[in-house]
Amino acid sequence: QIRGRDVSGAADVFSLGAVLAYAATGAAPFPGDSSAVLLYKVVHEEPELGDLEGELREVVAGCLAKDAAQRPAPAD
Repeated sequence: QIRGRDVSGAADVFSLGAVLAYAATGAAPFPGDSSAVLLYKVVHEEPELGDLEGELREVVAGCLAKDAAQRPAPAD
């Protein structure tokens, strides 16, 4: 959405990853004090996943992949 491309279920998967990251760590995966900073980080930086470990980290990182084709499918 940020890049003006078509939106698919991959956007929902990304949102789920952000919610899971926040629920598990208490911090946003892309912290920022303005919309511009947040948008930049979502597009250009890797998420901050704190002390997430193991399978949960893998799931969240997969959901937050920059390339929508690399994210799990909504049916997964």
